[in-house]
Amino acid sequence: MSEPIHAENVVSARNSSLLANPSVSDALAESIPVKTERVRSILQSWVTCDDGDGDDLIVATVRSTQSGFVAAVFVDDRPYLVVRLEHEVSTDLDDQIAACLSASSGEIPTDAFDSECALRALQSWCTREKASAAAGIGESSMVRRRQITSRIDLAIQTAPPHLRLRRSVIAARARRVATRQQCADIELELDSLARSDLPADEWLDAVAALESSSSEPREANHSTGSARIQALLLMRAP
Repeated sequence: MSEPIHAENVVSARNSSLLANPSVSDALAESIPVKTERVRSILQSWVTCDDGDGDDLIVATVRSTQSGFVAAVFVDDRPYLVVRLEHEVSTDLDDQIAACLSASSGEIPTDAFDSECALRALQSWCTREKASAAAGIGESSMVRRRQITSRIDLAIQTAPPHLRLRRSVIAARARRVATRQQCADIELELDSLARSDLPADEWLDAVAALESSSSEPREANHSTGSARIQALLLMRAP
């Protein structure tokens, strides 16, 4: 099972070098665990020995094939990798890969106006994410649910004929878990399973097993928490 992407790994692009530069179209065909590891590898290649101390915001700018940013953000103490390509802000894995692949190793001076615009966009995203999360419909949660339901569909489509009926029954339970609002504990389990590389049947059983847990009453979490931008890598197109 893959570990979560650590937002702290998004730092100054100094001395950065991408491990590979495959096309974005190739990335779309990869599994979620493979995509996660690709993003992790790219971020790890950006880590430097002078990452800054404490809660200081790290900002850097690099040349890119398109304008945008890659940012490490904490919302309610949970890390997010937030990217923007042109005008779209997202936490989707494919968008993360596309943004990271667009960044080059050439650092350039940071423009204060570009930095301020990016920070405003991130603050707006944090506000929307916190409000949506309170209603159980946060963007990151919706992205994860789409990934899970797509994987459920794939599990049925690829099932051998003699296993299709059983797998369809389990998939129906798994789909109910993935499409209903869940408590924080179940959301964490779904987040872990979304990045898991378990075999199809084991994975479906694990998701479906959450149905009984999700039916148990849980105390609602109304904490508003806080949002913090840890690092910001601006990408400037020619």
